[in-house]
Amino acid sequence: MSSSSPILTVLNQPTLTVESLQSRIDGLWQALETVTDPRKARGLRYRLPLLLSLAVLAVAAGAKTFLEIAENSADLPTRLLAELGVCSWSGTPSNWTFSRVLAKVDHDELDQALSGWTMQEYKPAEAVAVDGKTMRAATTGGDRHAPNPGRGRDELPR
Repeated sequence: MSSSSPILTVLNQPTLTVESLQSRIDGLWQALETVTDPRKARGLRYRLPLLLSLAVLAVAAGAKTFLEIAENSADLPTRLLAELGVCSWSGTPSNWTFSRVLAKVDHDELDQALSGWTMQEYKPAEAVAVDGKTMRAATTGGDRHAPNPGRGRDELPR
């Protein structure tokens, strides 16, 4: 895995515990329950929050197509699938199921739910002003010179 992997980013957090991970998954489920299910109630095999949760997990792991989402879902541990509500007799959703459902879901509503979920864990940060001149050591008397916007491109600093 590369160092920019979203999975490694999550796993490398020092405060990550089973309890905090469980609360994040619970929070995701609660957020996705707010998304309106566009399907008819008759004949539904999978609840909408389940399909959306599996899709979010797969995309976080790098899936880019519906087939990859379905394959990633099928590769999840049985215990996790059972906790999410996948019945052993129905198996995991197919790529066609993900394709049909994700095409019908109101994308603005889904975006709102996911944005709300991701912002649950974050507290407002203090504003930090970064002055480009300070970063280039122009005001500290360093050796580097700040470029002058009025100077021509071919002209070098003295």
